[in-house]
Amino acid sequence: MKTLFYIWLLGVSYASNAQSTWVPLTTGLTSNIRDIDYFDENNIYLIDDNYKLTTSVNAGLTYTTLPDALHKYPPIEVLNEQSILLTTGSGDIYATSNGGVDWDVQFTSCSCLMTAIGFTDANHGIASGLGGVYYTENGGTNWDLKDDLPIFGAAQIESFVGGKIILIDDFSVYVSNDHGQSFTTTLFDTLTENYFTGLSFYDINNGFIMTGDGILYSTNNGGATWELVSHNSFTSVSQMVFVDKLHGFLVQGNWKNFIYSTNDGGVSWSLNYTVSEEINKLKVTPNYIYAVGNSGMLLRYQITTTGIDSPATHTFNVYPNPASQTVYLDVPTPDFNYAITNILGEVIISGKLIANQQEIDISQLATGMYVILNNDNIRDNRVFIVE
Repeated sequence: MKTLFYIWLLGVSYASNAQSTWVPLTTGLTSNIRDIDYFDENNIYLIDDNYKLTTSVNAGLTYTTLPDALHKYPPIEVLNEQSILLTTGSGDIYATSNGGVDWDVQFTSCSCLMTAIGFTDANHGIASGLGGVYYTENGGTNWDLKDDLPIFGAAQIESFVGGKIILIDDFSVYVSNDHGQSFTTTLFDTLTENYFTGLSFYDINNGFIMTGDGILYSTNNGGATWELVSHNSFTSVSQMVFVDKLHGFLVQGNWKNFIYSTNDGGVSWSLNYTVSEEINKLKVTPNYIYAVGNSGMLLRYQITTTGIDSPATHTFNVYPNPASQTVYLDVPTPDFNYAITNILGEVIISGKLIANQQEIDISQLATGMYVILNNDNIRDNRVFIVE
């Protein structure tokens, strides 16, 4: 569940004109790294061809490989520092609730290679393999095949706190606003027969999709409608990510070893970095972009530019803070969708404001730190304390 929650909690602030570059990190791994995920900026998880889960608790400075051999493959989905989901080559889904020390099988009836997993909270998630799309509403204990989706398998999944999930297959985008219970579909008549290989949302409303030959589309309404941005002369685009509306990266080449970047929202791209090993995955965290690849390769790029408002810019106020029984939200306009999460990113309370000022009952919340999210702009939030 990648919701950009930790951008806010860590108080990240971007400079507007700073420069950065890709830095190789030493993992101690020699096998091919297939996937990377994270819980917060410090806690990073890698999965490699030796079916091992390798973790870092200090943003990639040092690593520990867990002594396990369940023959797990990507994708990996990290819900928090204790709860992790992984798949196997036969389509089984394994889960751990103690940080990877012990694993239990959750799902064994797919008999297909899983390609993507995404969770919107601790209970609701989607997993996709070559046999279809599966839905859970109890944290992965049970999974049901979604027969209503005209899709053989999703190539990539983006998920957000509040219930939004976006899937892509070869030529279509599927959007859910209710944690994956129902989807709307946008079928694309692309300019060529090259299928989608990149999906990236930098907030709940704004994102991009790209085909393998560089046809780029954008949305500013959560995937409801899409516009053609550009058709660049690429071959074999395998990965694509955007950190804001202007700045993005893609992996190109038959050997997946060229990184291109854009500073104008994907209208034009230029060669940014070349490596000798194949790049298997790009992953955006609050402060960095990571690239994992063959022979234990891990690259890190520090995010120093943004074309959007700073996450510190808020459109609403919450008071009193600290609070014990109630808090008040002041918003510029009614019809304000909000969610209150705990520090794990799990949604505790959600709703819609019908007035510019409204009282919210928090008497049932345990003592601790919480975050109020603007679900219409998921980078917009306020941290408050319950005492």
